[in-house]
Amino acid sequence: MAEKSCANPHCTCQAEPAPVEPPTEWLQRIDQPFFNNELTMLRTCVNRQQPFGTADWQMTTAATLGLSSTLRGRGRPRKHSKK
Repeated sequence: MAEKSCANPHCTCQAEPAPVEPPTEWLQRIDQPFFNNELTMLRTCVNRQQPFGTADWQMTTAATLGLSSTLRGRGRPRKHSKK
């Protein structure tokens, strides 16, 4: 049986149990504040709808999910001046 996914007693939504058990120190880990660079990376990923993680993981996940365009820079590439 699925467990409730929110604290609202009138809510009928259900959630499946997690596929893996979270680490024992999970609550301590998620309560730690982000460093400024991590927070900037997370905000960029949310705004660009790109995977959040290491560069290798981002590229693999983006390719698998068809999100490769989210990893490229925004806008048209600059024209190279002909000399």
